[in-house]
Amino acid sequence: MAVPEHDHAADQDNDDGHNANPHSKTRPRLRLIDHVCNSRGWGSPLGYTAGVTPDKPADIPSLADFIGACDASFAFLILEHGFARVAETMDHSPFGARYRQGERAVDIYGESYGKTAACSLLRGTDRIDLVWMLPAAERKKLPNGQLAQVAALAEQLKQHASDFLSGDTARYDTALAEWKSKRPRPPQ
Repeated sequence: MAVPEHDHAADQDNDDGHNANPHSKTRPRLRLIDHVCNSRGWGSPLGYTAGVTPDKPADIPSLADFIGACDASFAFLILEHGFARVAETMDHSPFGARYRQGERAVDIYGESYGKTAACSLLRGTDRIDLVWMLPAAERKKLPNGQLAQVAALAEQLKQHASDFLSGDTARYDTALAEWKSKRPRPPQ
């Protein structure tokens, strides 16, 4: 069976500098996330821009999209609580952003190959998922789409873990003890 030759003419830019072939590498690959977020009703309060590649489904963001969404949604950590975004992330997840102040940190990371996002609170070597800081009535399913979940996690963090962000770790300690008492343990 013969392999068809690639049509290089399809990769050429047209008169306006864009390529008619949506899969061409020469086609401009950046779009405004603001437009996507606003058109889906998510809003974008900081007006950041980041790239969405048209070759991929819009619900599976690139690493640049994910980091841009984290920086926009979690900017309050820097502006209001004195955290700094650091280069370190979770070892097993390159899709992540970490904000640190002293021994306290907030990790936001992508999971499920671009479909979901999660947030953990760290103090020293201890780590718990943000959900443990939420009241039981607020422990609901996050919206669909990883970038929408990043925004929702930022809102949950702001509303339900401001004490941790400000340095009061009493509720964090209680939530950590609850988590440790409920997590499965290997048989002894």
